[in-house]
Amino acid sequence: MLVRARARRSRSARHLSLPRSIKIGYAVFFDHIPTPDLLRARATRLFDWVAEGRLDVRVGGTYSLSGAAQAHSDMEGRKTTGKLLLIP
Repeated sequence: MLVRARARRSRSARHLSLPRSIKIGYAVFFDHIPTPDLLRARATRLFDWVAEGRLDVRVGGTYSLSGAAQAHSDMEGRKTTGKLLLIP
């Protein structure tokens, strides 16, 4: 186990040899909306905008839940635009 742990660490540290101009990063949801209360407030505002017609949401297609694989295939094949809805 110790040998494996060391091997994992050395593989994950390979990024240290990259040129300094290359940045590796990712966004974390809670960096932007850190509390449940703030999430609820922003979600409420978002859905209000949709209901008021202030926000146009383009639905690119609807699929049954059993058609999720087809939805993924269409999305990956760039056959759709807008949001895809899975209907249970």
